[in-house]
Amino acid sequence: MNQQGRESVAWDTVARPVRDYVNELLAADGKNIQAVVLYGSAARGEHHPRHSDYNLLLVLHRVTLPDLLALAKPTKVWMKHGNRPPVLWTSADLRAAADVFSIEFFDMRAHYQVLHGEDPLKNLPLNPQHLQYQCESELHGKRLKLLLEYMATEGQPALVLSLMARSLSTFLLLFRSVLRLLGEDPPGQSAAVIDRLGEHVPFNRQVFHEVLKFRQGRQALKGETVQNMMEQYLAGVAHIIAAIQHDKGVGLKEVGQ
Repeated sequence: MNQQGRESVAWDTVARPVRDYVNELLAADGKNIQAVVLYGSAARGEHHPRHSDYNLLLVLHRVTLPDLLALAKPTKVWMKHGNRPPVLWTSADLRAAADVFSIEFFDMRAHYQVLHGEDPLKNLPLNPQHLQYQCESELHGKRLKLLLEYMATEGQPALVLSLMARSLSTFLLLFRSVLRLLGEDPPGQSAAVIDRLGEHVPFNRQVFHEVLKFRQGRQALKGETVQNMMEQYLAGVAHIIAAIQHDKGVGLKEVGQ
């Protein structure tokens, strides 16, 4: 098994479920699998069994219906255990997708582990202008989704708290993208991402830290504080959206400068 990539990794340190799944994929159709990449919280060292997913990218030589069926059985078992399906691309499709999914690919390339094959992300061209457009769109869309899902909770504290905890990983992904737009190289740890963004944009960092600690199982929260937390959480997202608008003059920079 070949290990290389942005984050060095020893095969025996990779989580057992991931190792088993990758081995089963290779046994099923190894000749068609060009690369397997682990990214997300597990690659950053922040994986939490209760709240985190294992994110895998499979780069295939071809994606035909028979090829998909060859991978179906191990993937069905993988998903049955609560894991999300892998992202599937050919190497040619990967380059086209990078323009459409700029947020995901900028973030993926910052922290990843190549579990099999050659590194498909090392020389992948990424466009910072696409990152800004997608970041603005996603922040607006995720804020609207948050408002609608809050309405569905009817204000029940346990449901509101669960909603904030579930949404945090998405907003942290977007916060890292905003930092890239501001010319920063985002930290790997989530708490540091919140603080670094707070140095550029005035918002209540504490509420995001509290939700993060709750999500990580390090802090319990009282029901009577949840509504105020939700107000501050939404206000923080709104401040960040305002900061990246073109007419706000926050000095967005070319990513990588």
